[in-house]
Amino acid sequence: MSQPIEIVVRITVEVVKPEATTQVAQEPKPATKVIGKENAEQHDTRLRVLNYLTSRGTKQTVDRILKYYLVHHPQSRPGEPARRRIRDRMREGFSEQQCLTAIDGCHRSPHHCGENDRQTKYQSLDLIFRDSDHVQKFVELADLDPAKTAKSKASDRAADDFLRRHAESTEIERQELIQPKLLEAHDGEWTD
Repeated sequence: MSQPIEIVVRITVEVVKPEATTQVAQEPKPATKVIGKENAEQHDTRLRVLNYLTSRGTKQTVDRILKYYLVHHPQSRPGEPARRRIRDRMREGFSEQQCLTAIDGCHRSPHHCGENDRQTKYQSLDLIFRDSDHVQKFVELADLDPAKTAKSKASDRAADDFLRRHAESTEIERQELIQPKLLEAHDGEWTD
């Protein structure tokens, strides 16, 4: 069972009385308010609410970050631990934009997208917002061009081969269509 706590709040108030003959302000007088034991819990709750409302990481901001994450993972159902991690990182000084950029950075990393030895994606909110080092790492990854991996290089080679073959076949067809028309235009005589 918890013990009641007595909280003392000191408030400093400066009182200035304008008088025609003197321009001197009186010394500030500290005021002391003693909160009774029965009101201590209520006062503590009010302070926690005030701290929460004035701190970074409000509910609306966290909701916007979660909605952005759900664009990439619509089947995901983030719970309170994920919300808490996002709030903690924002209280450490990361902005909403940096948090969104960290999500992008995780999704731009080939390793975290599943191109690793286990062929496993590592893109959970718990990983992205685990600590400030992880958030910073993913923010930096978002700023870099994605590295060419073996899979993406193979895809690029396949696309280049297709375009080259298509260009060659198109050139052959074009030559076959052009030469008879040129011969007809010169009455069968071909001159260089």
